[in-house]
Amino acid sequence: MRAFPRFVARPGSQGRGFVLALCAGLLAAACAGPAVQMPGAIDFAAASADVMSDAFAWSPARVVDWSDFRGKPNMASTAAAMTAYSITSEARCDEGRFTFRVQSYFLPARSWVKSAHLLERASDRTLQHERTHFDLSEVQARRARQGLAALKSPCELPNEVRDRLVAPYLVGDAAVQAQYDRETIHGTHGSRQAEWEERVRGWLRELPR
Repeated sequence: MRAFPRFVARPGSQGRGFVLALCAGLLAAACAGPAVQMPGAIDFAAASADVMSDAFAWSPARVVDWSDFRGKPNMASTAAAMTAYSITSEARCDEGRFTFRVQSYFLPARSWVKSAHLLERASDRTLQHERTHFDLSEVQARRARQGLAALKSPCELPNEVRDRLVAPYLVGDAAVQAQYDRETIHGTHGSRQAEWEERVRGWLRELPR
């Protein structure tokens, strides 16, 4: 069984914070190079138990709320809030039978919001922007599951090739998340934010769980 954790955090509304990302452990191979850690990124080997202790999987019945943002705010950041999530996958071949699991988890311990922002009228808008970040991660997880399910004879692939199957979807996730922030100006552009919310809802309706 091979697990591929990928932790990311996104800058929230009114912020220009950097994206935190870490390709760790076995995921390094999927990133087509050595593990790369950006400033402030999560050290998976050292912090995985703590980070995942209160994590929860994406579900239409479990909507993210401000009470889920339990991490310590980065007061040096211009961001008002930060969403952290993990897209994990595992795949195995057992007597020629290919099974896999791809899941997106919200990470309360690494997600944060500045307390002063909660008193501002814009906090509701910020929360919806952050929710859509998590929804986008689920979109990419579903695309990965769809792609893996469509593979023909995956157990005949070399291990090193099979280990990289999820990598393009993780790259795609990073790209679409950045596009979302860029086009909505971190959620501060109302009409573009609404357009993205509808777009993401459409993807979730179209893609099977």
